[in-house]
Amino acid sequence: MVLKKVRVLVRRFAITVVTLDNARGPFPNDPLLEHYVPADVEVVRLPTWDAGRVTHRAAGFAVGALFRNSELIRYFDYRWAADATDAIIERVLPRRRFDVMMTNAQNMCAHLVGLRIRPLLPIPWVQHYSDPFTGMAFGWRHPLSRWVDERYIRRFLDAVHLITMPTAEMAACVFDGFPGERRQSLLRRTAVVPHTYDPEFLESALVRYPDRTRYFTDVDAMHVCYVGNLYGTRGADLVVRAGQRLRSDTGRRTVVHIFGRVGALSKRHLVDSNIVFHRGVDYLESLAVMQHADALLLVDVPRVRSPFFPSKLADYLGTSRPIIAVADPASAVARIARDTRLTLAAWDDEPIRVSTAVGPDELAARAQFATTDRSLGMLIGGLTRLARGASEADTIPA
Repeated sequence: MVLKKVRVLVRRFAITVVTLDNARGPFPNDPLLEHYVPADVEVVRLPTWDAGRVTHRAAGFAVGALFRNSELIRYFDYRWAADATDAIIERVLPRRRFDVMMTNAQNMCAHLVGLRIRPLLPIPWVQHYSDPFTGMAFGWRHPLSRWVDERYIRRFLDAVHLITMPTAEMAACVFDGFPGERRQSLLRRTAVVPHTYDPEFLESALVRYPDRTRYFTDVDAMHVCYVGNLYGTRGADLVVRAGQRLRSDTGRRTVVHIFGRVGALSKRHLVDSNIVFHRGVDYLESLAVMQHADALLLVDVPRVRSPFFPSKLADYLGTSRPIIAVADPASAVARIARDTRLTLAAWDDEPIRVSTAVGPDELAARAQFATTDRSLGMLIGGLTRLARGASEADTIPA
């Protein structure tokens, strides 16, 4: 997600990216994506924990047990934030003048870095939140984790100039717990920046992984693909339940393929000859899988007004494949499906008819909604005004 933004923002700004160098960690660097980093972008990679050290593993498990499901206190991220702060102060700030600071993190470790260096870098601060930090639909947080997270989050928001989130529903969910005047102030400082797809990534994926039969061997079946890890209340059983309702409009047998991490227990209990579990794949390969499939499936949590915009849905929108979204009608996914003319189904037992054709109007609606240039236009405008020294009120998009 960050790389997609950087590839557009570098056309207007000189950018320094401070990120993780995690070659030995749980989420190693993806060398295939390194090729797409623009040459004009300075990238500073900072190492984090050593996965091979027993002491680091033990500390990680201990902190994880104490701060269960915390959005902030995750030992390895927290340690990286401390080291990154020191490295930025020593290696980055002395070499360059900056006009705007932007922190982008699925959890909160990057915002913690911003908070720590802000006394030395008193410039406008933009914070991006991919997931809400309160009212989570997919997991339970220990009361201690919730208390610590919310204390830090209030400190982040006290210092922010512009907040970006992928949906308006997320902003409403997050700020509902704030008093009226404070809530309105935060909403005025919030811009909706939807997730995007990058056409070049999609094209490159097919060049690198051109063989459809590598994933789908039965030429007589309609192959429906689900990409993403399954966990918590959004488990494999939901994908299976939705997949069993799919019916091809040509009468072909429907096979649902799940590409992502799924618990071994789920695989043993969810036995269905029309459900195929695959290993997880890297990002570019996932884009190829989507384009080789006959149709794409997305499931959201039932009976929940979920504010999430899954990033894989943005990549789905970049393909020419039919997309079936199974979601609560009041969720953000359902609203996006209506805006982009996808097949939207509620959580019930009715069959879902799947067409293998996508009309030009639907393709146009997808492109208008989620291409990088369009989605990031509002962010570029806000950053430009902040860099020019505009007042806080002037930086907020309507």
